[in-house]
Amino acid sequence: MFLILSLISLIRFGEKAILYILPYNAISDTLVFFTRDIWLLNSGYLRAIVLMLFIVSYYLKRPKMRSNDVIPWIYIFIIVSLMLIIINSSSLIASYTYFLRVIIYLLLMRISIDYFDTRDKFQTFAKVVFITSLLLIIVNVLVQIFQLGESNYVEGTFYEAGEGSATILLAFIVISFPVVFNFEKTKSKIRVLLAGLIYLSTFIFVIFSFRRTTMIYFGISMIIQYAFSKYKLTKSLGIVFLGIIALVILISVQDTLIEVYEVRFVKTEWHLEKEGRYVESSDIFDRIIERNDLYTNLFGRETFNFSPERNIKEFGYNRQYHNIFAILLDGLGVFGSLIFVILMVQIFLHIRGIPDALIVDNKRLVKVSLYLLVFAYFVQIASFGFEMITIHSYTFMVIAMSYNFSQLYRNKNA
Repeated sequence: MFLILSLISLIRFGEKAILYILPYNAISDTLVFFTRDIWLLNSGYLRAIVLMLFIVSYYLKRPKMRSNDVIPWIYIFIIVSLMLIIINSSSLIASYTYFLRVIIYLLLMRISIDYFDTRDKFQTFAKVVFITSLLLIIVNVLVQIFQLGESNYVEGTFYEAGEGSATILLAFIVISFPVVFNFEKTKSKIRVLLAGLIYLSTFIFVIFSFRRTTMIYFGISMIIQYAFSKYKLTKSLGIVFLGIIALVILISVQDTLIEVYEVRFVKTEWHLEKEGRYVESSDIFDRIIERNDLYTNLFGRETFNFSPERNIKEFGYNRQYHNIFAILLDGLGVFGSLIFVILMVQIFLHIRGIPDALIVDNKRLVKVSLYLLVFAYFVQIASFGFEMITIHSYTFMVIAMSYNFSQLYRNKNA
């Protein structure tokens, strides 16, 4: 049913489907938890098929697309990675299954650079983002009410359903709000009130999730957003009001919060040297320094092969690398990693070019929020993997649209 509805939507919307990639990914991520044990029904695999069909159809319909300095490096990285998979991997199926997700979000960014060329498209995307954030809140609430998904730390507490969870995506969306809604000229009072609800709900969900990484970048981003915002008195009153509501909710479940906190931070003794992401990064760097294998250092080994057999061989149990820098250095070596770094530099250099005249309300806040989104992105991928289609594609789409917005303005005023 999921595949049939996806294909019908793809046919119905055509190239406009790019506008609805975010809610589609969000729904797919949530369904993954309930379908992951049945290959033919796994929404993750079905999502990959549908998105690849969309990408291929878009390329066929628009063979000559808008380009910029980012595009060549996207193709270079994909081609080099595919070649190294063929040369290095002992399990081509495992490697290509993993890398397919990377290809998808990189090509979605390439399509975004071409598609978003009018203010109407930007405004439609902003509305979709807003509706998606409300949808994610509803999903999170329903998951708690019906106790669906998994409790990460204490059984029967905060439930999460989906790959990467709705909470992480919500945090990214809220961080990007000042950028995305800069595309809209007017904002209704209802929209402002609902935005307050979204901020409040996201804050509560982030606290309940007890994900250290998400709590850090979300907290820093909210403080900086407030520091750079206008109308501080009005917003301060809003924060106090929302804070009281949040406090009442948190106090009502304080016993549960204390229990999870103790398990997460007190009873479980934490040392940096024992943290999995630190260990894997340290291990990779030590191998590069100690081994005399020039080829492996330059071009990696077992590129993107995270099959259970290989994971057990590396870690003693079925655990893959989480840290993106460990994934790149191990699989692509110094050469492939350098290409990825150049690609990232090319992508993020574009956020510097948004003219002040394009920013409707608060110039400093919009520009700072773009940097905050980049900051959150790097913190997240350093902790949570390279293959998350939803987070990567959303971040890159926002940056691509911001860049296109600036290019349209420059061309108009040239």
